[in-house]
Amino acid sequence: MRALVYEGAWRMLLRDVAAPEAGPGEVVVQVEAAGICGSDVHGFMGTTGRRTPPLVMGHEFSGTLAAVGPGVAGRAVGDRVAVQPLLTCGECANRRAGLPNICLNRRGIGMNVDGAYAETVRVPASLLYPLPEELTWEQGAMVEPLAVALHAVNKTPLALGDTVAIIGAGPIGLLAVLAARLKGAGTVVVSDLSPHRLDLARQLGADLAINARSRTRWRRCAT
Repeated sequence: MRALVYEGAWRMLLRDVAAPEAGPGEVVVQVEAAGICGSDVHGFMGTTGRRTPPLVMGHEFSGTLAAVGPGVAGRAVGDRVAVQPLLTCGECANRRAGLPNICLNRRGIGMNVDGAYAETVRVPASLLYPLPEELTWEQGAMVEPLAVALHAVNKTPLALGDTVAIIGAGPIGLLAVLAARLKGAGTVVVSDLSPHRLDLARQLGADLAINARSRTRWRRCAT
């Protein structure tokens, strides 16, 4: 199969590599859409130690099941899925306490094992979530960053009508604007350096968008 292989800083080449096979408790996902996380960009530039070449990156993705391994129940070839990319040990104190996000031995698809910048990727069946037919593949690839934004807002002690500040209007920051509104924020303030991103924040419902460099402000238009 074809895959984009990270081979070192500023080197990510399209290669022919062996296709993955599903082992016990695993599936193979045919990738239909994959997002480019900021951490993938940093990895490509060689500015993070979290990605060691050779590696196929990509952890924000959706697709269809191409193969189902032994012992996997309730899944079938052709199923539409989104994937939670965090691999946990199941044994450490944090994992046993129901805190897989801070598993002491956590690894990540596309970070420590080959990910979704490929035609297919092998993942544990326990990490799959059904993707409804009404959602596009691209929307399915946004499930992981959306989960990050929702988690951040849910962890924030935000009462109905409170003011919330969001620093950074990248994709997760913009999703946090929507999540904060859903939680009942009264005023949403967004700060960034990009006029384009700040304009998107305004379009998505931010009350105040502040360019931290120029101090230019855009207010949401009255409706």
